[in-house]
This record gives sequence, structure tokens and C-alpha cells, in this order.
Amino acid sequence: MNLSKLFQKVKHNSYRPSKREHEQIEAFLRDESSHLDIDAHTAIYIFCLTSPATETNIILIRRFLSEDADDYVRAAAIVGLFVFWEVSSSDLREQLLKMLEGARDSIESDSAAALMRAGTRTAIINGQAGFSAACGALLEAAYERMIRSENNEDRFFISFCGNIYNSWERNNGKPISYISTVDEALEIYHDRDNYLPRLVS
Repeated sequence: MNLSKLFQKVKHNSYRPSKREHEQIEAFLRDESSHLDIDAHTAIYIFCLTSPATETNIILIRRFLSEDADDYVRAAAIVGLFVFWEVSSSDLREQLLKMLEGARDSIESDSAAALMRAGTRTAIINGQAGFSAACGALLEAAYERMIRSENNEDRFFISFCGNIYNSWERNNGKPISYISTVDEALEIYHDRDNYLPRLVS
């Protein structure tokens, strides 16, 4: 099975995997070593976009949050659980908050970017001030890294600012913008007090 092609069909054509395709994806994700396989990133996206957030499915995807999982795979699990499925159980929110608070030590990672996306989204859904504070701290860490980088360019800083702004846009019923330059990101960063507090208002 070509997971990349299948994901493009699901993402752009609202394709629903066949029973056989779904069974193959689930079997792959249940393999005990799949958390180390980069292809699990795509499989998780397909699974979460086309399957309900049942207790069994949440347990399956939650195991990919482990620290020994491939970073790219862990990022997909974060987005799948907290953005696609919008899981809001108290234990998972607590786990997400702990991951957010610890992400300053791994700012240069795909999972850190996914945590920012999930954290701001969860802050909107649950009105949790702790998430807003954790996202703000992560943004400051990304800014400090950006100003030390060559030419002040940093894709993680841009991504973090974009996630905060996009969450604010969704919360206010506005069209979603694509933030792609450091100048756009800096505008959001310098005006961050207008966005982060509103996530928990």
C-alpha cells in the first residue's frame, strides 16, 4: 500500500479507505515497532482523519506519544489526538500540558511544532490558562533561538507564530492565513498579547 498516495486522496478528495485498506493501516499501527517507522506518521494521519475517536482508537494512537517514538511520528500522534479528534479527557490534557512544558528542551523538533499547534487548539476548546502560558513560554524559547540564528530565519519560530495566529483566527471565525515569512511571524510575536490571552477568554 502506498500510504502517501492514499493520504493525498483522503486529504484532497475526501476518500474513505476500503475495509481492507483500513485493516492494513490498523495492523501496521499495532505492530510493536511501528513507533520507530517514519511511515507511521502518514498512517496516523489517515487513521485519525477517517476513524472515530473511540476509546480503543485513542489508546492505539496514544502509544505513539512515547518519548522513544520517532519525532516525526510523535508529531502526527499529537496532531491526530488533539487537533483532528480534539480529545479532551483530563488525563490526556494533563499529558499534553506536561509535554508542552517540557518542549523547551527540544525546540528544534517536529513534535515541538505539533505541540504548539495542539496546545493552542486545546486552549481554545477547554479554556485552559495553563495551555496559554505554556504556549507563550514555548514561543519565547523559539524567539530566543531565532534571534541567535543566521539571518534571523527559523522555520520553527515561523510555525509557532502561525499556529498561534491560526488558532486565534479559528476562534474568531476568520479565514485561515498562511504565515510563511519571518516578518509575518514577528508581527504576530510583537502583538502576541492580543492573541494568547484570547485563547482562554
